[in-house]
Amino acid sequence: MMNKRVRTTLVFGLLSGLAFVPLQMAASWIFLPGMAFRLVIAVLIGLYALLLARWGRAGRLSVIFPALVLTAFAILGTHRGFLILALLVLGWVRSGICFPGSVTGRILAEAALGLGGGLLVQSFAPHTPVAWALGIWMFFLVQSLYFVLIAPADEAPAPGGQDGFEDARRRAEAILSGRL
Repeated sequence: MMNKRVRTTLVFGLLSGLAFVPLQMAASWIFLPGMAFRLVIAVLIGLYALLLARWGRAGRLSVIFPALVLTAFAILGTHRGFLILALLVLGWVRSGICFPGSVTGRILAEAALGLGGGLLVQSFAPHTPVAWALGIWMFFLVQSLYFVLIAPADEAPAPGGQDGFEDARRRAEAILSGRL
């Protein structure tokens, strides 16, 4: 399950980066450029929140309010404030709603991943839509680490207390030795 979540986050980040430029251009025809940028980011985070809700312990309806808060701030807020709020909403949805656990560990993990991803994108200094698209993909590369560092503790072992890999290895050995 962990590898599936990491892989899906990486693919989602790649697709988000690829979709960013056309979405940004389409939204810029309707909204002011700054608002269009913020709305596209809000949509991408909202879609990722729905994906997280599917994996986590929460239903899809539980991520609607954070997504609406982010969308409202995308319309009414400032650029820098919106980006900070986007990191906070992502952390709220992931560690507060979808994968709740020990508060201290989750806050530290979200701070490290949020700040790490945000600083990586900022150091990349994206000023064009294509650079932002690459920055979005890099951000999701960092976010996929959540399922490597934090989520394994959440995953229950296979029935009988064994992990699935060990169970599959034993069955393969039994087949190869002719016992099955």
